[in-house]
Amino acid sequence: MVFEMGYFQNLSTIIDAISSVATVAAVIVAFLANRKSNEQLQKTIEMHEQSKNISLFEKRVTLFDAMLNREAVPTLSVIEIEILFNDEIATLLTKKLKLLKEEKRTEYDVREYISILSESGMIEGNTQSIKQLFVEQELKAEEYEDYKEQYLQFCQKYELSKGGRVYNFNLLSEEIGRINVEIEKIDENIKTAGKEFIKQSIQKLN
Repeated sequence: MVFEMGYFQNLSTIIDAISSVATVAAVIVAFLANRKSNEQLQKTIEMHEQSKNISLFEKRVTLFDAMLNREAVPTLSVIEIEILFNDEIATLLTKKLKLLKEEKRTEYDVREYISILSESGMIEGNTQSIKQLFVEQELKAEEYEDYKEQYLQFCQKYELSKGGRVYNFNLLSEEIGRINVEIEKIDENIKTAGKEFIKQSIQKLN
């Protein structure tokens, strides 16, 4: 069978056209597949970020609660608070840690003072009963204004000096009271600043 030259030229053109269409189709398929892959990758990244943000939120809430717990505060890291919160809250925690150390030291002074009184025989009784005696005198002075002077004289009577330090139950008790007031103020500031920071971090997630 004899074919004319024009027939082959037309056939070649058709093949080229089909090839071009196939190439375009392949490119489109590849593009769509790549786009779908990118969308899946983006979703994976978003899920990872969301999971990380939720973990950070839970960590901050845990630390926030710990900052308001006297027993837990000494276990906290100021640097960690500074990283996960801000300088303001880290500074408040630093002040609270310092006050808690002062409170612990003053409470130790009270125990040492009561122990000295017990060992010296200045007041009969063991450390527990002697401390109870002072506490009862203090509470009576707080309840009855007229008894205040008698209470101060009682504390003055059993005042001790050791190692350059003066041990007076009333002064030690007042110091502990002052420290507690300061800690309460700091706790209020931590509550306000901490809640605001966590609230803002939640808004950023949305």
